Amino acid sequence: MSGPHKMQCKEWSVDFDLLLKDDLGQAYFEKHIQKEFSEENLAFYKECVRLRSAPKSEVESLVKSIFE
Repeated sequence: MSGPHKMQCKEWSVDFDLLLKDDLGQAYFEKHIQKEFSEENLAFYKECVRLRSAPKSEVESLVKSIFE
């Protein structure tokens, strides 16, 4: 995997959503949080983001899934 460009890093530092939308940024971030033993935090965040745009019919099951 080649490294990110300086501009990408600068953008990621000010916009977390942009970091997660970028495949390379997300890969580097996931590698970092694995070292910190905190992958579950990113999984939780992603599920909450998914919940925000979910149809009402899926909300209850998503909430239960996040809780578990």
